[in-house]
Amino acid sequence: MKLFFVDDSYRREGILGHGGFVIDALHAKMLMSDLTNLKKEFGIPHNVEVKWSPEPDHFLRTKFKGKREELYTQVIKLIYKYEAKIICAVHDLNECYGRKKHNWSLDTTIAWATAQQFKYLAERFEKPLLTQVGDIGIIIACEEKERKNTILNSFNWLVKFGTEFRDLNNICLNPLLIASRYCSLLEIADIIIGVFVGSLVDNKYALQQFESLLEGLLKDPHEGAIAFGGLVSSSTLGFGLILFPASFKNKGRQLFGNIDKKYIYEKDRDAPQPVLRLVTKT
Repeated sequence: MKLFFVDDSYRREGILGHGGFVIDALHAKMLMSDLTNLKKEFGIPHNVEVKWSPEPDHFLRTKFKGKREELYTQVIKLIYKYEAKIICAVHDLNECYGRKKHNWSLDTTIAWATAQQFKYLAERFEKPLLTQVGDIGIIIACEEKERKNTILNSFNWLVKFGTEFRDLNNICLNPLLIASRYCSLLEIADIIIGVFVGSLVDNKYALQQFESLLEGLLKDPHEGAIAFGGLVSSSTLGFGLILFPASFKNKGRQLFGNIDKKYIYEKDRDAPQPVLRLVTKT
């Protein structure tokens, strides 16, 4: 069984995202232990949540003696030990059709975008991640009290009938919603989606972490291809990271501009899996 840990991030610029990482259930307890040990190394009590945007009175702002950027880098690295995959969906709420054309309130727009994002996350979780290996999975999401019913009501329909594009036969339940203080792996999801949303509004601290997410970001598997090579942006946008609406995708292409100059995504004929490779300039 695979577990998909999902958290949310919202910026006052009007950017909302949901996402996180997928890991085999057999590795979840080991990853939890790794996170606990990492907190100890950084002098963080085990019961303190690691957050991308901690509250003003949070331990990371008031008592933490280390460098938060180094902490976040090390937290992200933990998931690669277990071959985790990252999937995120982000909306520019200001450009959403209902808000621009029909004057939806911010709350209405957030509720609509949340339902759309969970639908996309489910589609990518189902295929390729679950169908490729014939496995089943569950989404475990951070409980959002104000949007709890939106998530459960919309997903209840999806589990039963699928989306316009895909049946969700391998996702066996509605998302399990739990407060992050009771599920430490949601702390990692919080950092992942926080980095993506922050990068999309040019937050300098998020941009420093952006490249560290590339290894795990779900990419087009190019099913059936013997070998291929392509830009990182064209392989990830629409797979590991989807941006809504269409006009927001230009921001994604800008975000990947320097990445596309440094890396290519390719699969050699004899390689079992596609990989990221540094571009060799001649």
